[in-house]
Amino acid sequence: MKKRIAGFLSLVMLIASLGGARAETDLLEGLLASVDGSNAANDLEMVQEMLATHGYRMEDNDAGDLYDMLLAICEQEYGSYYGWTLSQRYRFDALMVSLEQMPYPVNLDSASDGLEQEQALEAALAEIVERYGVAYGTGDYTAAVSYTAMERGSTQGMWRFGVEFASGDCFAVHVLRGDVVYCAPEKKIGSLEAEYNELCKQRGAFFKWSPEEKMAYANSLPDKLRIAQEKNEINMSYDELAAIAQYGFSLPGSDDLPQEEITPIALQAVQAAYGLSEGWHVHAEIYYSFFTSQIGESRWRVIIWHTGDSAFPSGIVELNARSGEVLRIAKNGTLPNEYIPYLERI
Repeated sequence: MKKRIAGFLSLVMLIASLGGARAETDLLEGLLASVDGSNAANDLEMVQEMLATHGYRMEDNDAGDLYDMLLAICEQEYGSYYGWTLSQRYRFDALMVSLEQMPYPVNLDSASDGLEQEQALEAALAEIVERYGVAYGTGDYTAAVSYTAMERGSTQGMWRFGVEFASGDCFAVHVLRGDVVYCAPEKKIGSLEAEYNELCKQRGAFFKWSPEEKMAYANSLPDKLRIAQEKNEINMSYDELAAIAQYGFSLPGSDDLPQEEITPIALQAVQAAYGLSEGWHVHAEIYYSFFTSQIGESRWRVIIWHTGDSAFPSGIVELNARSGEVLRIAKNGTLPNEYIPYLERI
C-alpha cells in the first residue's frame, strides 16, 4: 500500500466548515468520476472542486504529494486504510492510476471475479482443514481479505486470505479462478509488507527515519525481498523497498562532515537560492539521509519539510559529504510539474 505508501503529508489538508449536510455522493466515486486523465491541471482542479463538496479544502500554496494528501483525506472519510472495504481500496487505486500517482492498480475489482468472497473463503477454509487437520474445522477464526493483482501490473485478480484461529495459528491462502493455489502457515506479521508498515507506524514515514535506521533496514532488504519473491507475495511497497535496498544508505566516516555542520550550509543555500528571509526555516521539520555510491562518493541529503513558507514549502538539499559543496537543491512545489518523486526525497 505506500500505502503506501502511506503518510508523507506534503499537502496541508484543511477541514472546511461543513455547515449543512454533507454531499450525498460517495467521495471516492465522485473523485473517480471527476478525473478523465486528459489534462493534469484540469484533473487537479476537478479534484479540488469535488473535495470542496465534501467539506475538504486543498490549499494551492500548500500542494505537494497528491497521493499522500488524498490518502489522508480518504482516511478521514472512511477510517484507516487497513479497515477499508475491497471496493474502497479498488476505487482508490483506480483514482491514483488516473491521476498518474501509481503505474497500475494493486487492488482490483472483486466483482469481476467468478467467485463471491464467501465462496472463496469457504474454499480457503476447506483447504486448511484438508492440509493441516480437522482441528481447524472450527468456526472460531477471523479472516482478513484482499482482492489484488496476481502479479505486479496484472489485470487478473486473486483472493487472498489471512486466517487466524483462536489457537493463534495463522494461515495465508490464495484462491485463483476458484482454485486454491497457495496455502501455508504464517506468522501474524509474516510478510515484508506487514513488517514495513509496522516499522512506519512506529517511526513515521521512511524519510523521517534516522540515518542509522535507514542503513540497517536497507542492509536487511536484499534477503527479505528474495524471500518475498519466492513466496509470491503481492507487496504494494515492492518498488519502494527495492529502491531502498539499492540506494546505498550508509553512515558518515571520520573524513565526512557531521550532521550539525551540513545543516546550516543547506539552510543558507536554500535561503540564498530563493531569496528567503532570516528564520524562514524555524518551523520546518528537518530529516537526513547519508548514502555512498558504488564508486565510493558520499553525500548528505537534507530533507526540509513543512516550512510554512510558500516560496519553499518542502524540498531537499544534497551536499558533498566531505567538502560540503551543494550539489543539488530541489523544491517540492505547488504545481504537478514541481513535485519531487517520492523515491528522490527519502
